[in-house]
Amino acid sequence: MIAEWLETEHVDIEEYPVRFHPAIKSQSIIGWRHLFAGRLSQEWLLLQEESTTVTTVRKRHSSVWGASIIEVLVVQFIKLWELRNEEVHGKTEEQQEQTRKLS
Repeated sequence: MIAEWLETEHVDIEEYPVRFHPAIKSQSIIGWRHLFAGRLSQEWLLLQEESTTVTTVRKRHSSVWGASIIEVLVVQFIKLWELRNEEVHGKTEEQQEQTRKLS
């Protein structure tokens, strides 16, 4: 869903199972971009609590699961931002200086 939103700025709810629809609607109201600021819909946490997936240890509490999802998103967002900055401004000081001179 995140990839779909990043590519089209829209999530087609009909492409996903009905059980996800409340979470998709809720996240759409909050805003998909807000995921990168740690704003995850509570509906995702409810889905995680309801899941029947059993791990070999213990199933994580939904708030811990949500925090780990946000952590992954934030780390990836930072990496993407750094890559973008390197492409726009250059990776080395020489490339950055040359970019400044051309601007």
